[in-house]
Amino acid sequence: MLPGERAVIRALAATCVLAVAKVATAIATGSLAILSQALDSVVDIVALALLFFAVRIAAKPADE
Repeated sequence: MLPGERAVIRALAATCVLAVAKVATAIATGSLAILSQALDSVVDIVALALLFFAVRIAAKPADE
């Protein structure tokens, strides 16, 4: 596994934990502001997933 992949996976894991915590807090408090922050975190998760695949593709050797 490449160092870039490890960094993206760590960021993805941290963002997932934060998203779950924000959803739980939003449910517990009924706060729409926190729920919107949780949805923003979900968008960040999608972006990080795309970044992971981009890092893998970029690591492939060039074509001739």
